[in-house]
Amino acid sequence: MKVFISWSGSRSRRVAEALRDWLPNVLQAIDPWISSGDIEKGARWSQDVAAELSKATAGILCLTPDNLEAPWLNFEAGALSRSLDKTLVCPYLIGLRPSDLKGPLVQFQAAEANEMDTRRVISTLNRALGESALAEKQLEKTFGIWWPELASSLSRIQPEKQTPQSPHRTEREILEEILGLMREQTKRDPGALTIESAKYGAGGHWLDVTATVASRVSGGRLEVYASNKLAGDPSPGAEKELVVEYTHGNQSHNRSVREGATLSLP
Repeated sequence: MKVFISWSGSRSRRVAEALRDWLPNVLQAIDPWISSGDIEKGARWSQDVAAELSKATAGILCLTPDNLEAPWLNFEAGALSRSLDKTLVCPYLIGLRPSDLKGPLVQFQAAEANEMDTRRVISTLNRALGESALAEKQLEKTFGIWWPELASSLSRIQPEKQTPQSPHRTEREILEEILGLMREQTKRDPGALTIESAKYGAGGHWLDVTATVASRVSGGRLEVYASNKLAGDPSPGAEKELVVEYTHGNQSHNRSVREGATLSLP
């Protein structure tokens, strides 16, 4: 069974690598996968990642305080939610509590990186194995043997330090690539929701927020709050609105909401 492990940032990546190496010790029928390219430093989101997302039966999102709003991780969460039962998509929290989650991530049942919650994640994955699942007593024994190894690995993963960054792609460049990928997905799935354009502002002062809004699509739906947090204030003192053009069911639509309101699509 393919398990897609999503990460963003060095701390999150180390957790993902620890899980990739540890999971098959407990459940041998599991085939964990993580991307080897460092997206944060500019590696392109390859077709290999798209293929692995489509083959995944379950997904684990390695979340830290540093990557809660990382666009790539949120895109991968949305891609997993479109094809999987939400009980098989698990935010795995390092230095976070479930109450810290927001946006599309709140739809999933999160697990903290401790013994009790990790055992629950393993039990969920085991049930998804069907005929290959371990008997409950065997699972408990195997987990008890291998948990100390994961606990030790996690304890050695320290919070990220703020260090000078080497040149890398801007968040806008990453968001625009996500938008392109979402449009490609729509070609394969006519029922998908695709944001064609989005702008925020008033009068003659507008900001293009297409990529930002598109990155909020999850599970074929969009919920976005119209506010200056989208991209700044393009028209101070004026009442602004969010205008979105989108495609759904092979038809084009146009919706708008005023500042301070939530736009829900479709």
